[in-house]
Amino acid sequence: MLLFKKYFCLLIIKRCFFWFNIYLSQRADFAISVGTMEILQSTKWEQWRAKTIKTKEPETISWINSFNANSVFYDIGANIGIFTLYAAEEHQSIRVYAFEPHLFNFQHLQENIKHNEFNLKAFPIFAGIADKDGVAQFDMRNLSAGSSGGQLMYESAERKGIYNVPIRSVDSLAYENEGANFPNYIKIDVDGQELKIVEGMKKTMQDPRLKSVLIEINGPTDPIRDLFIAAGFTDENEFTAMSRKVMEEYARQGYRKAYNAIFTRKNGVIHDFFWHIVRYFTGK
Repeated sequence: MLLFKKYFCLLIIKRCFFWFNIYLSQRADFAISVGTMEILQSTKWEQWRAKTIKTKEPETISWINSFNANSVFYDIGANIGIFTLYAAEEHQSIRVYAFEPHLFNFQHLQENIKHNEFNLKAFPIFAGIADKDGVAQFDMRNLSAGSSGGQLMYESAERKGIYNVPIRSVDSLAYENEGANFPNYIKIDVDGQELKIVEGMKKTMQDPRLKSVLIEINGPTDPIRDLFIAAGFTDENEFTAMSRKVMEEYARQGYRKAYNAIFTRKNGVIHDFFWHIVRYFTGK
């Protein structure tokens, strides 16, 4: 029994040292300036994200530039906050809610927001987004800050960091506090969980206050596209056309590039008028 206790204590100490060393290795060493903002750096992934912010996904930059004043933006799968920071820098009156379940990405997301003094308009939230509220396991797959590929409720062959995280649905978040933080724009970049998120935002999709959604597609597009089309959106716009052009260029270079579909609402004034009437009388 004594031998077992010693072994157990050593195991706990070893595990603590492992995570402490990981924490130290993720501490930012320097920052890269992008416009008037600075992106903290500690890994090659973060350096790459900072250096390619305006070239990797030009459609995302153009889409963020198009946001209306006084908008609310949900950045789902914010990583270290590249697009959260860009939106906060570009728009004076925006509120950005940045959701990230990767432990070290979230740590650097917080630090980037604080470093750039965006605390009053960018709010990091340690959570995954799914089709319901609850708790789920998150598999980081890669421990480096700035990395991607982590999965909610996903069993991978290389289990490098698995822990429980809170999960929320967009519908639950959007209508909290009487809809005070209802999103006008949503970016979804979650490496494989897109359909679950969309299934958890069907009510939000019917609300005309939601203007546009950018979603990175890694798998079959039809189920997701059908849901948006049925809710009165279209992906025939300049942003999606730009994304297709970028994808084609990546394909010519031999790289696989996920496809950003940007859905914008096409419903007219009559639809919005009747929606507001229904909402007024039902209180929903």
